[in-house]
Amino acid sequence: MPDNIIVRYETARGSITFDQRSMQFWISNFDSASGLQIEMRDTRSVGEIGATLSNKVVGARSLTVDGYIFEPVAENRRKLLDIVAPKVPGRFTLIDGEQAWYLDVVPEHTPEFDDNPNIQGFQMRLYAQFPYWQTTQRAMRQLALITGRFRFPFHTGGTWRLSDYTEGYFSDIANYGNVEIAPVVTFFARQGVVNPELLHMDSGKRIRIEKTMLAGERIIVDTRHGQRSATLLHPNGDRQNGFRFLSLDSDLSLALLPGANRLRFDADLHRSNLNVYIDAPRGIKSGV
Repeated sequence: MPDNIIVRYETARGSITFDQRSMQFWISNFDSASGLQIEMRDTRSVGEIGATLSNKVVGARSLTVDGYIFEPVAENRRKLLDIVAPKVPGRFTLIDGEQAWYLDVVPEHTPEFDDNPNIQGFQMRLYAQFPYWQTTQRAMRQLALITGRFRFPFHTGGTWRLSDYTEGYFSDIANYGNVEIAPVVTFFARQGVVNPELLHMDSGKRIRIEKTMLAGERIIVDTRHGQRSATLLHPNGDRQNGFRFLSLDSDLSLALLPGANRLRFDADLHRSNLNVYIDAPRGIKSGV
């Protein structure tokens, strides 16, 4: 592994930083950081030559990690075993200068050590159910589209405004990775709003809320793998299951495609009272 790469493993029990400059914990190599197994499913009919591809499934990722621990060996060995423990979820993060990418993992095989008394080698295997690397940088983007009006030279006389709401209600968001990103979408009613929605102009997928939202209410729709949910958050902080407010044509597979994405928000009534926020990593990659 290149000397400039730092690896951090974090759990609820603590964290370990693997850095070849620290002389405490090293990672010498780990495999399966870039490649992924894709399962192809096909169908065959009588007399057909070859097959018809019917589905493609991206498999989970399994990382085999090799490394070393240094003096104090006994203390560092206990620390690694305590943190990389059975059934304890962790986050495996690669840091390369200002860029950092992570996998959420669970130990598939906890650390196994050799018997060298001074510098002990170890091997462990980590399982990532969601196989894509996510950037640690997140982008919370407001789609309420405020257009700046302040210009130089500035004249103090008369009536002037710092900004205006636009009437287009379109916004472009970039995905800097090479695979789709599942966002968290928040609908916020500054005043009453009837049936708000978010539409992805490129894919045609939408998330539509069939409800008259009251002032101060938020509906948070999480489209992430394994975390899909819809939550109504009342102004007083109370939470309520919000799935019943999703329209039948709402598509929770709505995602930010690699490159530029054009989104549009709307409402049946009072859309100027609506703010929409997109929370997502700046990028997700199939390999690093």
